[in-house]
Amino acid sequence: MSKMNKVCVNIDQSNANNGGFTDAEKLQARTNIGAGTGNSNSKIVHDSNTLPPVTTNVNQLTIFNDGRTRFDNLFSGVIPYEPGQSESGSVLVANYAGSPAKGTAQWKDVHNVGIREVPLSGSNGQVLTWNSGTYAWDNVPSELPAHTSAQAGKALILNAQGEPIWDNVGGGSSISMASFRDIKTIHIPGGNSSMTTDLYTIKELPAKTAINMTVIVRDMNRNGLDMMGISIRCGGVTIDGNNFTRGTYTAISHALPICYYNGSNSSINIQIGFGGTFAEEDVLIEMMGFTIAQVV
Repeated sequence: MSKMNKVCVNIDQSNANNGGFTDAEKLQARTNIGAGTGNSNSKIVHDSNTLPPVTTNVNQLTIFNDGRTRFDNLFSGVIPYEPGQSESGSVLVANYAGSPAKGTAQWKDVHNVGIREVPLSGSNGQVLTWNSGTYAWDNVPSELPAHTSAQAGKALILNAQGEPIWDNVGGGSSISMASFRDIKTIHIPGGNSSMTTDLYTIKELPAKTAINMTVIVRDMNRNGLDMMGISIRCGGVTIDGNNFTRGTYTAISHALPICYYNGSNSSINIQIGFGGTFAEEDVLIEMMGFTIAQVV
């Protein structure tokens, strides 16, 4: 069959070995009629990092069944398939796998690709937190100790245990000093040759208070009391006084100096031992001194 140089519509001219056109002849024919030479709407805009970007005409566009595209064997891309009802709410995920490896893009459920949604429920002022493998809205954590109007003007400091507390500015506290003179009586039943009283509370101390005082115990009635001993307990500290005796027709009077500081609320207690055959009477306890309190 002789070769015809005209394009026919009733015979096959695609095989150059059977009288058809060669690739060069096909290209020349397309060039002659302007097919695929710039009048086509298919173009690739190649970003050449210049302004304006360089545009490159496309002669051949290949679309694979997995959505991959190829332009003249120079540039590649991916066209994801149209999502259906089952893909509603899905996200487009890039994937590169296979042998040889290929890059694709697929619609996938957002919960199956490691993407975690922000919880919908929450209140104004809350923050997003991570707890037990999930996100949740929660109140802003407070690192401050409880505070009321009583802490007005105070500063945040660390105490000896490393805990934050409110205290006066500079870490110190104001000092309050007061003097006192208190008198108490302890009733002693008669008919005994010797006895020891119960532990009596003679003064209460607020926290962070130093006390300097003298405790005076007097037997003023002289009803047969021959000997008296004193033990005073300040918090967990015990201070023992010496035993005192008296002569005929004299009273027993014992003075014991006390100096003590307590870190927490505590009391000062007294216990008295007596010797001799004595009648029922009251023993006078007099306390004189001053306190220095740390006002917090």
